[in-house]
Amino acid sequence: MNQFIPFSALHGNIALAGIALVLLVAWYAKKHATPRHHQRDAHLFMLLMAGIYALLTITKILQQEWTIQGNLPLHLCDISAWTLVYALYTKSNRAFQAGYFWGMTGALLAFGAPNVQTIDWYLIPFFAWHALLAAAPIYFMLTHKTYPTHRGLWQTIAMTVVIAFAMMGFNHRIGSNYMFVNEKIPAMNLLGFPAYPTYLLYLAPIMITLFYLFYLPFAFAKK
Repeated sequence: MNQFIPFSALHGNIALAGIALVLLVAWYAKKHATPRHHQRDAHLFMLLMAGIYALLTITKILQQEWTIQGNLPLHLCDISAWTLVYALYTKSNRAFQAGYFWGMTGALLAFGAPNVQTIDWYLIPFFAWHALLAAAPIYFMLTHKTYPTHRGLWQTIAMTVVIAFAMMGFNHRIGSNYMFVNEKIPAMNLLGFPAYPTYLLYLAPIMITLFYLFYLPFAFAKK
């Protein structure tokens, strides 16, 4: 089995494919998604995300790789996916705000520093899932004319901190590493993160910086 090499030609091609998918969704949302399509499209996003999650779960169970310590939908990308589906169904602005910042940041980190070691069946659903995390909030913005706000940014930061602390206790109890708050992943070693628990001090400013990165275009547009 071949090793997945970050920043290789394959990695670059996958990133380009993810960007193309997001741009395709943006084009569709802007040109063709009328109000009568919104509920149908919410169903489609839900089915795609649920289908990918079901595929990963069933495959891991059949290969006897599924564990409660590693495969519950408790990573922040999982939480953001269902938050975005809820936002699409209910048109909830609060759910959109959290889903936007979590989803866009999760997609960027997944494509930029993927937690993938080998080239196997897992590669396509992993990157497809994270591309949807960027496509869904962009679809929501373009169809519902709702945009990220500074208040939404800080509300999302507060929710993230609360969830992270709760997850640290849960991880400690069952020996897991959901949200990567109890142990570094290989990508963090490549980026030079220090050992646990010091690396946690780096995560908060990085999270805030990334959230602002995705908020600033709207702040400038508003001005």
